Amino acid sequence: MRRDTAGSEGISALLIFIVLVLVASSISALIIVTGEKLMQASQSDAQDTQDGVYGKIFIIDMIVIAITYDANNDPTLADFRIIFELTPGSPDIADVDALWSVMCPNPLGGSAARLVDIGDFDAATNASGDGNDAAAIDTLETGVTYMLQIRLTDAACAPVYQESHTLVFGFIDGGGVSTWSLDYGLALRVGDRLI
Repeated sequence: MRRDTAGSEGISALLIFIVLVLVASSISALIIVTGEKLMQASQSDAQDTQDGVYGKIFIIDMIVIAITYDANNDPTLADFRIIFELTPGSPDIADVDALWSVMCPNPLGGSAARLVDIGDFDAATNASGDGNDAAAIDTLETGVTYMLQIRLTDAACAPVYQESHTLVFGFIDGGGVSTWSLDYGLALRVGDRLI
């Protein structure tokens, strides 16, 4: 008697096919879930990057343009020219709505409040100006290079040798805050670059 095995071979082939379909669907689901998680992570990274860059001021250069000293050769007044741009994607902003401040330690030390020099960007000019003309511009625009002259005096935050002060730029109506460290070395001369 001869046995017909064609039916059992067909069933075996069908079972192998079903197993392959199940494995393929599991792998497909894993790929789709992984892709979705990567897409969410990249969107989150993009939002974090936009929040970190949008609405800020980028300093290109900061140069000492004038300085006076006391009898001990310590600075009592320093003028700086800051060359800057708004970061890409920033909205146009009125020059009086952009603010700068320099914070420094109080010479009284301890828990004494920090000292602050503060001002706005009203005197900013385009790159062909000197950074000290209130009538030059009224609006800061993205993609344009500007100059601003700031003065730090011994009434607040004149440079102090071997001390670090903090330069902060911000906007009245929100936007990002930009900070830089102004590290003064053993000497400060006209033409020195701080940033």
